[in-house]
Amino acid sequence: MLQTGVGEIHKRKVMKLLILCLPAIGDGLMCTPVVSVLRKKYPSAQIDVACMMEGVGYVFKNNPNVDRVYLLSIYSGNKIRGLQQIKKLRNENYDVSILTFPSYRREYHWIHYVIGAKMRIAHSFPTGYWLEFNFLDTDLLAVDEASHNVVNNLNLTYALDINWQEFLEETKIKYDLRLEASDIKFGVDYIKKLGWNKEKIIAIHPGSTDSPAALLRRWPAERYAQVARYLIKKGNKILVFAGPEEKEIGSKLRSYVNNRNCHLIDNVKFGQSLGILSRVNLLICNDN
Repeated sequence: MLQTGVGEIHKRKVMKLLILCLPAIGDGLMCTPVVSVLRKKYPSAQIDVACMMEGVGYVFKNNPNVDRVYLLSIYSGNKIRGLQQIKKLRNENYDVSILTFPSYRREYHWIHYVIGAKMRIAHSFPTGYWLEFNFLDTDLLAVDEASHNVVNNLNLTYALDINWQEFLEETKIKYDLRLEASDIKFGVDYIKKLGWNKEKIIAIHPGSTDSPAALLRRWPAERYAQVARYLIKKGNKILVFAGPEEKEIGSKLRSYVNNRNCHLIDNVKFGQSLGILSRVNLLICNDN
């Protein structure tokens, strides 16, 4: 499975590792098992995570297996600041950097290369070596399109001569997400103010990221409304979640349902929304 390699990294103790988790929140969550394996293999190593979305940063913020989390301003915010951040990471002189799945965007591999770890591990795709800048990586493992994203991330550890199955059973893999205590309390208080029973609350998130592919993946608000009305008839309460870019679709869904047992949440922070979600019985959504 290992296509190219430097080999020398295996002859010395790995001290500094960087996990590049550059896509969205669901992808970040599916990266947490590989971080757990790396910590078990290298208990004294410095393991850092770099990401581009605040929500992804939250996923790793309280992860006990992570030493530091870097939020890069490459595609949003101040791009000059983003380049300064990459330079700072380059000055860390990482032994290993791992570009997690999905990593088919050439920009990701450019960032991977510029950070300059001695060993740069990533997936290769059937047609991506030149097109997606795979030549900037030192160690490539072929993506297994028949396997789950989590397994593809775990397979990247083969480049470090790690058999991840020694640390995790594939049928018992768990994600690692630890909420802030203040966000958990926010969720408890929010539901208490509504006066609803946790066991009868169903959350709906009709939005997604705003990439063209994700927008195509969205189910129409009218169909969500049919589901919501049915669930309300069965005695359930509906919470509709909408982020800053999803207020229109959230409001549309709420108006279609037109029932006092359907409540729209569009004015809370990401961590607070997770606190509320921890108090519901079921979540229905388009995306991870």
